[in-house]
Amino acid sequence: MCVLQPGKASCLDVTDVCDYATEYEAVAPNSYTDRECRRVTECRDGEYQERGPTKTSDRECPRCNYPCQNCKGPNNGDCTSCGDFFLLEGGFPGEMECAAVCPQGFYGDVGRRACVPMTQCPPGHFESTPGTPTSDRECVACVAGTADHDKDITTPCLVRRPLTACWVGYGVVCVKGRGVGSSISPASRPPIQAHH
Repeated sequence: MCVLQPGKASCLDVTDVCDYATEYEAVAPNSYTDRECRRVTECRDGEYQERGPTKTSDRECPRCNYPCQNCKGPNNGDCTSCGDFFLLEGGFPGEMECAAVCPQGFYGDVGRRACVPMTQCPPGHFESTPGTPTSDRECVACVAGTADHDKDITTPCLVRRPLTACWVGYGVVCVKGRGVGSSISPASRPPIQAHH
């Protein structure tokens, strides 16, 4: 096939096929025009590939939905990073959304721009500094001679003191330094004063 030159009886050879690894054919050759090859568009930050390039069409790269800064698709759950004042939060497996405020039990790690689970204080520790919307909680181990006396991480560890007696009304008989279970009814025993 050749392309006729305007005003001349001769024709030019058609340009070789496009390099389909990096180009696509934007205009097909005909009797009057040569083949036109254009570079395939690369998706930029803030865009995602909706449709890949073909031999005759360019790659389609629409903008990410607000407030996604970058994304892998058109849905709110396709965010890979967020714009200013938003944090990446995990939803269903594989879905990440941009949230203005992190959900309960999470804090916004501003450096990572993500909602991160709050640290869970392990047994024998208590919360020395509570978490905030933008910072994790801090946990401190109980020092020697103290113990975490309840399951509430917000209460400090208490000094351990050996018991010398207990209230009978609670179904426990205590001897110096330890408690012993009792099946005796509280009503059948006289109360004993607790001494620390």
